[in-house]
Amino acid sequence: MRIVLNNLKPLIAYWASLAIYTIISLFETFSYTTCVIISLLIYIILNILIGFTNKIKNICWGIILFELQLLICAIIFSINAESSGFNTFASVGNIFYSTFFGEINRILGFALSILLPVLLLGIGLGFSKLKKDKYDCK
Repeated sequence: MRIVLNNLKPLIAYWASLAIYTIISLFETFSYTTCVIISLLIYIILNILIGFTNKIKNICWGIILFELQLLICAIIFSINAESSGFNTFASVGNIFYSTFFGEINRILGFALSILLPVLLLGIGLGFSKLKKDKYDCK
């Protein structure tokens, strides 16, 4: 059970930040840009914490599953399948590509939406390694 929960952490971080974005946007006190920035900051913090508190081998299958979700949803969104109704599902499945990086080049936005989660987890893993090395030297 612990293995399953560890592997769900990348997915939980993504869907929690998306839920917070949805809840904040319902109050209509913040602008769209503010909601996006808050959601992205929450996602960045959660992913760095996940990388900091876990070893890569404990969450590797969760990362792979999450990256597949992002990849498939970005492909569906880029095909622009509005008539079939998949576009709404795809925009929620990869909010980075459909919302955050929508203003930049399509190929660059596609690559950033796929690589950002792995980069953030890597930053957290790097912080963990620095902390471990600092305390091992004494």
